[in-house]
Amino acid sequence: MRRNRMGVTGTGAHVLNRDSVAMNPAATEHERDQHTASWLAVVRGAAYLSAGTLVATTVLYLLDATNVLDTAPTFRRSGRGPLVDEATFFAAFFNHQHALWWDIALRDVLGPVAFLSLACLGLGLANLWGSRRPSMQLTVALLSFGAVFSAINSLLYLGELNYWRYGGWTATPAEGMQAIGRSAESIDHLTQYPEAFGFTLVAIALIVLTRAGRAHLNLATAALGYAAGACLLGLVACAVGNLDTGYDLFAFAAGIVVGPAFLIVLAGTMRPRSG
Repeated sequence: MRRNRMGVTGTGAHVLNRDSVAMNPAATEHERDQHTASWLAVVRGAAYLSAGTLVATTVLYLLDATNVLDTAPTFRRSGRGPLVDEATFFAAFFNHQHALWWDIALRDVLGPVAFLSLACLGLGLANLWGSRRPSMQLTVALLSFGAVFSAINSLLYLGELNYWRYGGWTATPAEGMQAIGRSAESIDHLTQYPEAFGFTLVAIALIVLTRAGRAHLNLATAALGYAAGACLLGLVACAVGNLDTGYDLFAFAAGIVVGPAFLIVLAGTMRPRSG
């Protein structure tokens, strides 16, 4: 994401310099063009795939978080003791999650696809813009590790469908329902920080990539890149601080507005060198 060093104006990033791609000096002009065209296809495909799956994942999450599909239960004290109250809540919550199992399954499959596509995007841009540049190597590393942590988070949560794909949960016996609910709750806590760490790595990678790409990107595209990274960092802060409303707002901004816009605009600027 930067402006071309060959004098391309801020209208887009055609392609890199000849020395930006590590090639055999004996390679023919045709081989070099094929190499560039192949990586351009990877970058464009990864950008569009990541943008599309990111939007779908975020929409599915927000449909759940805002109770559009089904109203989430709340914990209430009944006077029958904490054991019964917890069992009652967990039974209602599991039935709620059962009503949304398809939403959870889709978003926790599409989410890893979105972030793994980002890693492919970074690898493609490194090959086009200079794989030996420290900033590009750092970008690839950050996106790769961020994608892995984000995928682990989603797949751990996806494992809870072993409970939620079945309905008919009841609060009796209370001991059993409480034990199952507590085990599922522990998985929620287990996924919180891998998600935060993965998102942080991806956010830093986007900022580094945008900074390194100033020679190839116009100001508007660069602004989108910085904004996407900032929104992800805001989302992480809200996740760690348990600020649900803020988390949802930053998720909307990063996953539906700024993030996909950056990826789509970036893909649109990647085109073969004319002449």
